[in-house]
Amino acid sequence: MARPEQLTRGRRVLLVSTSIVAAFLTAGVTFGYSGILPALTGQVGAFSDACQAGEPAPCARQMNLLNAAYTLSMFTNSASAIVVGLVLDRTGPRRTSLLGTAIFAAGLLALAGAAAFAPGPPYTAPLPSTNTPPPSTDSANATAAAPAAADVAKLSINFCVLVPRLSSAIISAQAGAFEASALVLFLLGLAVARLRLPLAALSLAYCLVPLALAALAAATFPNRPFGAARISAAQHGSDEGADGGGAAAATTAGGAGEEGAAAGIPPPPDIFNSTLKLQLRSALFWVHLAVSAYLVLRSNFFIAAVNAHIQHTVLLLMGIPPATPATELPSDATAQIARYIDIFNIVLAAGGVLAVPLAGWSMERPGLPFSFGVTTLLCALCSAVQMAASVVPLPVQLVAFVAFAIARAFIYSTMAAYVGSLFGFRNFGRLYGINRLGGAFLTVLQYPLMSVCESSTGAQFVVVNGIFLIIELILTATFPYYLSVAMYEYFWRPPQRLYGGKK
Repeated sequence: MARPEQLTRGRRVLLVSTSIVAAFLTAGVTFGYSGILPALTGQVGAFSDACQAGEPAPCARQMNLLNAAYTLSMFTNSASAIVVGLVLDRTGPRRTSLLGTAIFAAGLLALAGAAAFAPGPPYTAPLPSTNTPPPSTDSANATAAAPAAADVAKLSINFCVLVPRLSSAIISAQAGAFEASALVLFLLGLAVARLRLPLAALSLAYCLVPLALAALAAATFPNRPFGAARISAAQHGSDEGADGGGAAAATTAGGAGEEGAAAGIPPPPDIFNSTLKLQLRSALFWVHLAVSAYLVLRSNFFIAAVNAHIQHTVLLLMGIPPATPATELPSDATAQIARYIDIFNIVLAAGGVLAVPLAGWSMERPGLPFSFGVTTLLCALCSAVQMAASVVPLPVQLVAFVAFAIARAFIYSTMAAYVGSLFGFRNFGRLYGINRLGGAFLTVLQYPLMSVCESSTGAQFVVVNGIFLIIELILTATFPYYLSVAMYEYFWRPPQRLYGGKK
């Protein structure tokens, strides 16, 4: 097989298209947690053995354990990226894809097994009025852990190097597909709760997807890593693939280096496609890791909390005590809660698709500093709307849903674009993996935050969202400026076009 950097144009288009489809079908299904939650508490009865005899399910302890399981799943989702990155950098996309699809299929089998062996009734309403029989501990744990392996399939975002002229658009399309893949679990949840189809059979049927992707990857994906493939300035205006000559580095823009030297400030070392050791010494890497880790925590917490927050908001606006058990809620309140949860899951998936051109344009034209500013500002809007949930009409929450869906597409687009464009693809897998690992460790805070909110019957949502709002306003005011200074004043490579504008 030819080197990945020397593939024909048709082959490169096929690879990019396949990676986008694969991302939609596998990469982010874990984020459909809010959509599958009724099925887990209903038909599967995950962790229902934590409820006391005669206590209606889902009970508080059951939901607390499901929250812990989701937190573990999100940790695994992010932390696995470092393993994926090591395999990708050493073996190439083909073997990494085969590994990823195998683990994804194993997760589906675990989910099917958990649903099949749960001793609950065959079909249980999303909000059961009686306690379901407790499944075995193994069954409950398998149910919770099943989606955790999904991130291993998200391995080909570096395919943007194959069509340099469209690199930003490809990254945003893959991130949008990753976000939209939450639709998979949402549709599974609808099929179980509304159509009364068994979750075990649906999970087994979906195993055909990783099998098909594995066959396609084995036949078409490159069997060598991209290595030091780079995007030269000239290739940004063409459809040619990235050249493999790492020594032919793109020249630093002339004026900036001279101005820096004249001012007595030596320009930073060239970190694009340099050694991993040199790249890890860069402040730009660690500052971005801290910011992106926070954004991942914010994103995961929003998804984990949205069901509880919607219920809390609906009950407050209807004058119902938030501590009222689900089985004692009026039918109109239950219908309102279910309706807005469904709307959120639809907006989350649709937003990932609709935000693709916006994210691509933002990274390509105004630049990465502007894109990060948009991301943090949208997160701040989400926090502000959720803080005011008890004093504004319920439909205003749709603003938070839309803002979050767009922000999430920006979060993962800018994260990958930042690492790939600033540091190159020689060590992309490891750098991106370390970046996601930082998000994994910070995501652990999601569990105590949710526990605090749920133990206070939702009252602490205002405090938590207030803290988020302050952090996001600070980031909006500072981080884009920091990036602008670092990228424009010192002219970090690669070509400026990916960042937008010139000094």
